[in-house]
Amino acid sequence: MESPGLPIICSDRGPMSEILKEARIYFNHEVSSGIAATVSSLLIYHKLRGKITSNTYLLSYYYSRVKCAMLTLDFLKNIAVSLQKN
Repeated sequence: MESPGLPIICSDRGPMSEILKEARIYFNHEVSSGIAATVSSLLIYHKLRGKITSNTYLLSYYYSRVKCAMLTLDFLKNIAVSLQKN
């Protein structure tokens, strides 16, 4: 049984590999057939789709609104502290 959620497909460019890690399938956006082939592979290969979906679901726990808010506040606090020192 697959996990709730959806698999992610995205361009193989820029910061996505650092963010999504194994929770994605990439396509080359410079090749017009790339996205079609990627979508087709998810439709054909059920185990691959299940693996990507599970990884996406697990990764979603890493990114939460609360965590994002806390990290943002910590970042802003560090900036304020460093400005006060100067």
